Amino acid sequence: MFREKDNITADTLLGVDVVSVIYNFFDDLSHSAQFPPQVESKSLYFDSVKNYLANSNVLQQLSTLLDEGYKLFFCSDHGSIVARGNGKKIEKYLQEKFAKRACLIEETTLAEFLNFPQMKIPFVENKTIVLPEGRTMFSNLNSIEITHGGITVEEIVVPFIEVSK
Repeated sequence: MFREKDNITADTLLGVDVVSVIYNFFDDLSHSAQFPPQVESKSLYFDSVKNYLANSNVLQQLSTLLDEGYKLFFCSDHGSIVARGNGKKIEKYLQEKFAKRACLIEETTLAEFLNFPQMKIPFVENKTIVLPEGRTMFSNLNSIEITHGGITVEEIVVPFIEVSK
């Protein structure tokens, strides 16, 4: 297993049949993206990714792997969307696990006072998921950011790409 900062060469690959490389810059760049008011497009994020790739060793690593006869498979652990803050929050005493696009809470009579869609989680007792409406997130009113954790198609369906020489 390698990370992006590792030096991948023909020598480091000797005798290795399967290689795993973890690239975290996509997630890091998405969470650090700054959006001007009223910009609700991933174009600024995509520009950051292109600039990063142009100045990193990722292309060299991938070329080395292809030159050494490896077949490459790319996937992600989740998708993401551009979301707008709804200015609302789930009180900390209700939260079991929190993400800006969904919050897991203990099943409680207090949940009836939350004015958000709620769903019981199948096969898990006494747990409810609370979701903000549409493409909003539990964050400062009208803040804009790339986030994940919700149930839109963009957040739960991820690409799987195969590349061979």
